[in-house]
Amino acid sequence: MSFTDKKTGTFRPTLFENMLIASRLPYELGIVLVAVFVGPIGNFLYLYSVSSNALSAFYGTFFSVSAGESGFFEAVRSHWYSFAGNVVWYLFLFYVAFMARHLRMRLVKAESELVALAPDAEETVRGIFKIISKVIPQLVIMFIFLMVYATAVPDLMSKGELTVFSTPVYVLRSLVRTLMFGSVLWLNAASLWGLYRFGKQSLRLKSYHEDLMLGTKKLGSLSFSFSSVYFLALILFASQAVLGGLAGQASVVNVVFILVLVPLGLVLFTAPLISTHHRMVEVKKAEIASTGKLLSELISRGSEQIEEEDQDTVHLFTLEATERRIMSIRTWPVENPLIGKLALIAISVAATLIARIIQILLHI
Repeated sequence: MSFTDKKTGTFRPTLFENMLIASRLPYELGIVLVAVFVGPIGNFLYLYSVSSNALSAFYGTFFSVSAGESGFFEAVRSHWYSFAGNVVWYLFLFYVAFMARHLRMRLVKAESELVALAPDAEETVRGIFKIISKVIPQLVIMFIFLMVYATAVPDLMSKGELTVFSTPVYVLRSLVRTLMFGSVLWLNAASLWGLYRFGKQSLRLKSYHEDLMLGTKKLGSLSFSFSSVYFLALILFASQAVLGGLAGQASVVNVVFILVLVPLGLVLFTAPLISTHHRMVEVKKAEIASTGKLLSELISRGSEQIEEEDQDTVHLFTLEATERRIMSIRTWPVENPLIGKLALIAISVAATLIARIIQILLHI
């Protein structure tokens, strides 16, 4: 299959999206069904296939299996950490499922603006962003998550939870869930890496007369959008980890994931900004040097005639106004408030992570 097609253009669907497309269901309905299956319904089916007790499976889905012994309201009161953690986890799964198409469509809508900046138009965009549709990286990330789920298998077997009925549910749920994680995580990382490589090209930036950001605002907007989605997902994931720890369900694996994904997200966000920043600085320096040269020539010229003096005065004021305009050229493709917002998001994730580590170390 070729990299581009009539429906998707440069940015082809991920494996997760292709799975939903192959189901022949309306895409939005497919997302809801998948999110429900990898979340609450999948957990309920797994627990029910183990115990054959619908009430116990219900309580296990939202609280813990033993919570049903005291009744619903007592379960909410005494197991609210578990309840909140499970709700956040299901919200996280819904969020990830919905983000797959949202992120890719952000790129699809921005394609024309990327092409306008690219030195070789469509060829540059296709060459740089073709990594997004690579299948192998998505499968590799999926395999890594599968290995994490596999670490729980010995414990489940010792408890007798992997029966002839529960095992297919567990395996299918794990496969769909890890495929979703692999596709979305790769889409996010590959897009930001592509923006970094794109920023290093000899971009056809706009004139500062037309735009003080030299036409790079879309690059900064894309970088911020992808990073915001990434860090919001981490906030949900870290919140679930903290609530799970408070409920006595500590998981070192979750902390390891966050320790890896937080710095990775910061690097992926700043990399595109820095590469584009260098190109913008080069343009600004060139404009300052050009204007400075003209200004020096004008000042050093002799005033032989009054008419020439008047003309030179006009040129001088024009150059001074131009110089002030050039000094206003932005050297970053984002507005300062956007950077501040992302910093707040990153700080929130870091604070949640620190709290989680303290819980594990102190066995709270």
